[in-house]
Amino acid sequence: MRCKRSRLAVLSGGAVPGIVGWMGILLVPYPARGHIGPFLKVGAELVRHRAAVRMVVPPRYRDAVRAAGVVPVVAGSDAGAYVPPGWAPADLAGRRRARVRRRRTAAEVRAACDREIAEEPPELAVVDPHARWLRGLPFGGEPAWLWTTSPGSTAGRGPLLVNGLPEFHRGHGRWRGRIRFAGPLHGGLRLPAPGFPYERLTGHRVLVVSFGTVFARRGEELRMIAESFRGSDWTVVLATGPTPVASLGRLPGNVLALPSIPQQELLRRADVLVTHGGMNSVLEAGAAGVPMLIAPRSREQRRTAATLIALGAGVRPVCRSSLRRQAESLVLDPRLAAGVDRLRSLIRASPSAAEAAEQVLELAAAR
Repeated sequence: MRCKRSRLAVLSGGAVPGIVGWMGILLVPYPARGHIGPFLKVGAELVRHRAAVRMVVPPRYRDAVRAAGVVPVVAGSDAGAYVPPGWAPADLAGRRRARVRRRRTAAEVRAACDREIAEEPPELAVVDPHARWLRGLPFGGEPAWLWTTSPGSTAGRGPLLVNGLPEFHRGHGRWRGRIRFAGPLHGGLRLPAPGFPYERLTGHRVLVVSFGTVFARRGEELRMIAESFRGSDWTVVLATGPTPVASLGRLPGNVLALPSIPQQELLRRADVLVTHGGMNSVLEAGAAGVPMLIAPRSREQRRTAATLIALGAGVRPVCRSSLRRQAESLVLDPRLAAGVDRLRSLIRASPSAAEAAEQVLELAAAR
């Protein structure tokens, strides 16, 4: 299936009054799950506004993109979106393999964009600045840039759309006139989790441990977290991400360890989230009213953690082996509950994904 010029019009009776014409939008996220989700959230809203939307994604996301009404342009892989847990010889080999995969994906995504632009130039391309290899492509004008995390550069001269809240993006004043906050854009990508045993959560306090899909953690660290809850009345749902489940060894009976989990659904039942401080996880937990224990790895995640602590919605773990005591203190802390409510209020008052789509269409109509 391809987008043709017989596109549906963006009608003046829609959510963007006065915009009439043929709107073709090309979305190009960085090929990693945490980046694809916010782009797909915007893409689904653009489709509701009757725009014709294409999105460049790795093969495993094709069905989810198509289900949102967006035309998938399949290219690349998310296997290169991987950071090993350290600098041991095995980790260094993993870093080299990831670099090779990223270079291969960069070439494939760039070639796919070249084909799409040549065959059917979009009215507007919305590009992830993390995909540095896309800068300079002939999009037919300066693209809009959508930061799914904290803005880290000026990303050319085009408009900057940012997923999240101004409170998490200090220094955004230097892009005054260019930056538009567009979200939080969580909930765009929900991969199926058939057979997840939700019944095991009933009647227990629930701890969700999720460090994202990019930054790996050592099996020993994850096992230490699991062991700290052995024999307790907590049920621990542990997403191991790129770390093989088998590397954790035998775990307590109240711990569920899986490579990936239905995080948004689980947060509706969770009492505490242990997180790396990725923007999607933070916004999802904040929207669900769940306090956080934040163990960041990257500089950006450390900035996010500092903001969460300043808002009173999370704390840093004191020690992995005493995580249970700290989790139990979080659920009883009225100051933390107030901070979580404050964060949830900020999220509820922020622009919706529909407003983000309207911003994109306004940018396209101005071309």
